[in-house]
Amino acid sequence: MKLARARELHSGVILVEDGDLVRDEQLGVLRGAVAALQGERDLVNRVWRVWAEGNVIFEGVSKS
Repeated sequence: MKLARARELHSGVILVEDGDLVRDEQLGVLRGAVAALQGERDLVNRVWRVWAEGNVIFEGVSKS
């Protein structure tokens, strides 16, 4: 989240919240997140936080 807040403007960020996933698990989580984003129109300055078990949070980012 620090990286997303550090930028004045960004095109959107996907954060995989599980740090101990192997590469193939990370790719599976990212593919699911990208599929879920299909209906979203405005991703500017927004963060999609995803976990391996399927939990997601889509939130706006404001500079702190």
